[in-house]
Amino acid sequence: MYLINSRLSTEDRSINAADLRRLFTNIADPDDRLEHLYAETDSHEARLALFLCHPDLAAAESAAAGLCKRALERCPELHGWSMEYCGAGVVPGAEKILLGV
Repeated sequence: MYLINSRLSTEDRSINAADLRRLFTNIADPDDRLEHLYAETDSHEARLALFLCHPDLAAAESAAAGLCKRALERCPELHGWSMEYCGAGVVPGAEKILLGV
């Protein structure tokens, strides 16, 4: 299992973390191999921690990026949002998510 971090941003919208988790869970397909998703949001940003069961890191990163792109393209609630980062490196601020701080 791989942990992939993603950061989404927007200029003028907000979404709560529970709704974001629901959107991503609903749009994920079996090929994404999404096992768990954690999200933290504020007025202009969302930080995601996606846990995916893939055979290697490259496949996990690709699946996470694809899932994020699909969500941004297909979910009206995410209109105006963009993906700033998606990868295995730690996103600035993600240590709060990972450490529960």
